[in-house]
Amino acid sequence: MSKHYKFLTKEFSDLWITRFRQLHDSAKKNKIYKEYHLKWILSPDCLEQHVKEFPWIKTIPLFDYTKESLVFFRLNGKSGEDNHFDVHKDPFDAWANLNIPVYNCTKETKTTWVEPIGEEIAQYEERMGSKIVAGQTNSNHLKSPYREIDSCSIVDRCVLFRGDVWHRVMLTIKKIRHVSWPKFGIEELIWSS
Repeated sequence: MSKHYKFLTKEFSDLWITRFRQLHDSAKKNKIYKEYHLKWILSPDCLEQHVKEFPWIKTIPLFDYTKESLVFFRLNGKSGEDNHFDVHKDPFDAWANLNIPVYNCTKETKTTWVEPIGEEIAQYEERMGSKIVAGQTNSNHLKSPYREIDSCSIVDRCVLFRGDVWHRVMLTIKKIRHVSWPKFGIEELIWSS
């Protein structure tokens, strides 16, 4: 069993994947999200509008829609800039993240956990994917050489994964295709192997 991720049950996954697809489609149709490079953010004010159509938002495990944001990440295989997230640790000390595969999540999209080789050199940057973008998420990025220690593809099951360990996401397919998945941090959860 991995120390970095845990796939959740089929029953849980089927329920939440269906719900988040509906939320994604409604957000897209009604344009109720804040768009940034490679992501849509559904902030509490956006979620307040969505909760009228989707009251189940109030029941998302370990998530307070009135105080927290939900992020739909959107990688695109058409370019080398929009097809990956560089090696980083997630912000806000997220010990565990819940990722839900919504659209086009295939084995060609892989999350890989890494560890530095030798001295760890890191730098906080406002960035998204491979771009430094002012006003984006300020996250910690690994600058030193590293080796891969674990990986998984999130295809048809929800997964809890470690965001406090160095990791990257890469979409290896070269087609014009958006891969969408929501993610939110669960700071209250203590990760155990």
